[in-house]
Amino acid sequence: MNGLNDLVKISNLVGNNINYIQGGGGNTSIKLNHYDMAIKSSGSKLKEMTLENGICNVNFQDINVYLGELPDNDDLFSQRMSSFANKNQKPSIETGFHSMLGNFVIHTHSVFVNTLLCATEGKEIIENLFPESIWIDYATPGLGITKLLQAQLEQSPPDLESGLTIFLQNHGVIISGQSGDSAYTLHEEVNNKVKYEFNLPKFNIGEESKYFTEETLFPDQAVFDQNSNNSSAHENLLAARYIFDAIRSIGLTPNFLEKDEVNKLRNLESEKFRVNIDGNNQT
Repeated sequence: MNGLNDLVKISNLVGNNINYIQGGGGNTSIKLNHYDMAIKSSGSKLKEMTLENGICNVNFQDINVYLGELPDNDDLFSQRMSSFANKNQKPSIETGFHSMLGNFVIHTHSVFVNTLLCATEGKEIIENLFPESIWIDYATPGLGITKLLQAQLEQSPPDLESGLTIFLQNHGVIISGQSGDSAYTLHEEVNNKVKYEFNLPKFNIGEESKYFTEETLFPDQAVFDQNSNNSSAHENLLAARYIFDAIRSIGLTPNFLEKDEVNKLRNLESEKFRVNIDGNNQT
């Protein structure tokens, strides 16, 4: 039970910080033993996770075997991930990459980190700031990210006993650690380094954008922007405006998602499910 308590504690910590999580974004997981992994369930919110809600259990060893022969279809991959769950819930779309990493994993959509990840110059800056980190070029959430990260880990196997930081272009940051506390501490260190290096202001959700264009910077902006009455849509739109303004203010160049990718994201069955669950949970 201690493992699940840690998962809920850390999930609530990052989930209640609008700088890190907007709406139903992000995910966390913990490996409870040699085969059980508890992970955020699809469509739920980290800030609302409890021991009874928002957690889905999967067999990560079976998933890692499956990752040896991945399909080319995103929806088939999502369906297969769900088949590994041992209760009637759908696990996070990112269950695949969680299975490959350490005991505790935190994935957030930090506005501070995304200011660099959504900029053309971001890769070079990240590699200079965090030389021991892993950079993953943009890929569609779920199958796409899992494939690229799998290839990277096979090419250069990391020491999962120590902390690992992975940056996803136009998406967010993944922290892998041995415990919830160590993963959370590393997540704070990464965010603070970016925040103070570029003197980035706190994300105040009520502030208006100065420069924003309606182009798409990251996946959740695409997924939720057609649901304007949804709180997740509102928070992701404001996050996109913050990131665009921050990119401009520090003299970088925004790197927008291609239109074909935006359309693909909006039509993924896994993302439609997530939006539907999120919308049904509105108060």
